[in-house]
Amino acid sequence: MSAGSTGAGEGFLVLDVAFEGQSLNYDQSIGGNVQQLKKIHMNGRVYTMVSRYALRYSLLETGQRLFGWKLADREALKSIGSGNKKVIQPDPEKLCEVLENVDLDLFGFLATGEAKTKNRKRAGKSEGEEGSDKEGGSSITIARPAPVKISHAISMEPYKFDSHFNVNLGLARRAGTLGEIQNPFQVEEHRSYYKYSVVVSLGDVGVHESFLGDAHPEHLERCTKSAGDGNYVYRVERDGGDEKKRVLQLAAAVLSLVRNIKGRAEDLSPRVMIAAYYPRIYRSYLDGITVRSESSRETRIEEAEEGGRRTIRIVESQWESPRIRVELDGRLPRESLIYAPAGAGVDVMPQAAIENDPAGALRGIGGWIGCSEECTESVIDALQQR
Repeated sequence: MSAGSTGAGEGFLVLDVAFEGQSLNYDQSIGGNVQQLKKIHMNGRVYTMVSRYALRYSLLETGQRLFGWKLADREALKSIGSGNKKVIQPDPEKLCEVLENVDLDLFGFLATGEAKTKNRKRAGKSEGEEGSDKEGGSSITIARPAPVKISHAISMEPYKFDSHFNVNLGLARRAGTLGEIQNPFQVEEHRSYYKYSVVVSLGDVGVHESFLGDAHPEHLERCTKSAGDGNYVYRVERDGGDEKKRVLQLAAAVLSLVRNIKGRAEDLSPRVMIAAYYPRIYRSYLDGITVRSESSRETRIEEAEEGGRRTIRIVESQWESPRIRVELDGRLPRESLIYAPAGAGVDVMPQAAIENDPAGALRGIGGWIGCSEECTESVIDALQQR
């Protein structure tokens, strides 16, 4: 542990992201064989959504593939409670090492349970009164608010209730049940642009402190310190340089996000991302990201020979294509950038410089949070070798 650690630095890193995807999060069916998308109503219209839990799951999967993130498994987790009140949570006996798991460090946890404690001499006892060394049980609760907060991703285009009907025809034929069992089902579909935001409280990454009261669990001896007046504080820290790298890896995972769903690998990498660093109070530009339809019309003349006769045709065509429009309300902070890959179809009003290279975006973010050049380049190399 490093005394006085400030996690990955001070301030906030905010990523406002817009991406394109199709049918990314399904809800519990209300009945029958209809697979329904998660939806939300806004302004009298129906939009589809990808819950923050689904985004978190896919971010952790992507980070594990790219950087070998260590995620909490059966060695770090434990079932607590009985009957239908059982919950899965970090093992209370292993809370001194809990932040080694990237998911528990970045997205928080709640740990409760009984712990063996040793009653100590309390402050306020009369002089000459001895404290008890008797072992006993004590209930502890350690809650870690998530340093990384993700919003739901909401579609930018309304849902028109498209769906399609499916039958496992080939499977039924091979199983010899074609005339009996075919397992029909209906799936809702929606392709749209979506947008969401990620806010990272840099000072809380890799550091956690929780007040324990007068409980002093023996198994937390290494990560417990006295708070005076007979009370104790649980505190765990990780190396600050490593935490800066972990935050930059998170940003790289956002730039390369993939969601595996129903046999598809959907590319959720940003069509546009507004990244900014705020030392004290942060804001989001998510409301400034919208979709506009762009109409195009083309007229051309075609000549052809048909039956020995020369034919001239005038052909007209018209189509609409959506473009992402970023309207900046006021000036972006000094430490900020707009990332959009080439060909993403993004208009920025008023006009501003756009970073087209993921490596350039990561170098900018790495500089804001104090990640060393070696740290930044190692993350970029891992991203480019995926």
